Amino acid sequence: LYTLYNISKVLSTTFEAEELLKEIVKKVSSDLNIEDVVVMLLDDKTQELYVASCTAGSPDACKYVSSRYKVGQGFYGWVAMSGEARLIRDVSMEKDIVPGDILDPEIQSIIAVPFGVRGKVIGLLCAYKNRPGVLERGDLALLMAVAEHVALALENARLYKETKAMAITDGLTGLYNH
Repeated sequence: LYTLYNISKVLSTTFEAEELLKEIVKKVSSDLNIEDVVVMLLDDKTQELYVASCTAGSPDACKYVSSRYKVGQGFYGWVAMSGEARLIRDVSMEKDIVPGDILDPEIQSIIAVPFGVRGKVIGLLCAYKNRPGVLERGDLALLMAVAEHVALALENARLYKETKAMAITDGLTGLYNH
């Protein structure tokens, strides 16, 4: 509960999406003792998931940054399409995970939790461990609770950005107000 409280406290400190994503992965990684945490967001135009933030810091520093996954294809695409969280205790024992789905060869355990607003998935919160059998159902439940907070925080950030743009521009022409 304390971890969830700390994470939700961090989520309410900023309305800037990039800063918010950076804080999410940092806090989840440190509080839950998880080596790698990745937030993937859904690109509405291409219907692909892309890495928006990871524990490496900026998305450019993240070794997973070039990874993109089509909705409905592969492990991450299936999680996004189904809207169901997945816990993989041992990657080597899973038959439905292909090597391209594993972001790093050292990864042995995975949790992928979809999050969204108004019934629409907008991204995934993923946690990775370098040992098999370490992630448990309790970790999955906690990440599902965190993912709900992440979805609300990202939606608030989006609405804040829209409101800010509407305050300084004309709604009809899109030009800046005098």
